[in-house]
Amino acid sequence: MRAAALERTGSSEEALELAGAAAHSAEEHGMWSLASAARVRLAALHQLAGRAVEAAEVLELALSVATTPAERAEVRRNQAASLRLRGQLGQAEATLDTALAEARTAGDKALEMRVLHGLGNLKVHSGRAAEALTWLTMALERARDIGDESRQALVLSSLATLAYSTGSLASCVDTGTEAGALYRRLGHRRGLVSTRSMLAEVDVVLRARDPQTAVALQEAIVGAEACGLDIQAASTRWAMGVHFHGVGAREAAREVYRAAEAAFSAIGLDMGVALTVACRALLEPETAVQDELLEHAETLFASSGWPHGGQVVATARDIAAGRLPTPDPAGPFEVRALRTLVADDVHPTWTTAADGSVVTSPDAARIDLGRRGAPRRVLQALIGSHRTAPGETVTAETLIEAGWPGERIRPESATARLHTAIRTLRRLGLEPLLETRSGGYRLVPQARIVTSADH
Repeated sequence: MRAAALERTGSSEEALELAGAAAHSAEEHGMWSLASAARVRLAALHQLAGRAVEAAEVLELALSVATTPAERAEVRRNQAASLRLRGQLGQAEATLDTALAEARTAGDKALEMRVLHGLGNLKVHSGRAAEALTWLTMALERARDIGDESRQALVLSSLATLAYSTGSLASCVDTGTEAGALYRRLGHRRGLVSTRSMLAEVDVVLRARDPQTAVALQEAIVGAEACGLDIQAASTRWAMGVHFHGVGAREAAREVYRAAEAAFSAIGLDMGVALTVACRALLEPETAVQDELLEHAETLFASSGWPHGGQVVATARDIAAGRLPTPDPAGPFEVRALRTLVADDVHPTWTTAADGSVVTSPDAARIDLGRRGAPRRVLQALIGSHRTAPGETVTAETLIEAGWPGERIRPESATARLHTAIRTLRRLGLEPLLETRSGGYRLVPQARIVTSADH
């Protein structure tokens, strides 16, 4: 009971220790049914943390001490989840079919419901949307029939994931919100955090230009990491990389992509590594490097068994070649996310010299700031902030320090100088790039700023 409570509140390491101790104690006393259940709990905690190998080892032990059809079905259900995480989809499906037969033999309706849910999740992962909807709908009906609100929330989360994976983002938001409300009422912190992370990722497509999307993504990452939800944290980190990439903060995107790639690699999730590599390829200026990374992504997708990998790579190659991918509002979420990187109205490109002395507008107008020291330094400060935190306001105090470093100026005079510098930048042609905010200024969040050595 204590381990289950800790799982709900996110204390994952302590929950693992308690579940392991319970399993050992039950085995020492020959309480095999209890030992099997404790091993299943321990494996579930490993799976939540993205530790598929550890989960598989624990489940083999659990199956060896299971004594009834119901106990074996429960172990196999969890084995299938572990197999799915490792990309062994055919073996996972066969394991679940056996588990369903055992659950029905045992006459355990609640266990049958959980196995149906597992089959639905497997179909989602396999890209078989129609079958997934059938199994998940059956699981939800069973959960409602027996009054299991916790399972209802879990199945609703799976239905939201199905909508996410097929690009039905409005449905994802509606179903995910319903699941989140149930999780909140039940005090299930992990479920609530996981659902919020998915909804934050959806905003990468639905609210591509909104700077609050980055805030929601960062909060989701922090929450997932605090709960030990390593897969969710890595996935949301990838989404944050896409968001930064889409609004033109290329250096920030590169850094976040690398962090996401490392996180997916540590978990052993090839699909996530491949997805991140494919996105990172689009930040590389050299065609040969892009091609090498996309070939690597294609290989990883093939080994993962994820059905949409080929579509992701094809879309990335279209973007790399300067071709606008064909819109598909019902396509996989990951592909729709990639398409936000090429929407012309989302990120007009401005080019600046490394020292900020020359800026070129999206319509190729050349703006010379070489002899305008203070305005140039103010613009450089705004560009620096835009690359690391697009949409964030840079305070007047920060810009004054950047424009007139080390000078002692009365506050009213400093403010007047800053206003003059901003007016100068606007007059020279940077009006579309600059935004006045409460307490300071920022560059428009959707602008792409590229540094060139050719100026």
